[in-house]
Amino acid sequence: MTPYEILGINSSSDDKAIRNAYLQLVKKHPPDRDPEKFKKVADAYETVKDENRRLKYYIFNRDVPVDCPFEALVLHVKNTEKRTPPDFEQFKELLRDV
Repeated sequence: MTPYEILGINSSSDDKAIRNAYLQLVKKHPPDRDPEKFKKVADAYETVKDENRRLKYYIFNRDVPVDCPFEALVLHVKNTEKRTPPDFEQFKELLRDV
């Protein structure tokens, strides 16, 4: 499952919708009653709450670290699902971070 599916939102949701979905799920699955579900929700929120992390997830389409930016780019091209590509300047910055 993707982080978006876990949170019950789509990839075009804004920050407010992401936060609201997260808070609703935390209320529904508190850590003391359902720790496994809470961990999944928290991890999904961590992936999509920050714009840079969301962009990395979008580009690399995976949660595991990537050894080579070129490998990540090839994987992204193979797995593209009619999505709008990121801005070229954002992509250059991401490759600097990796």
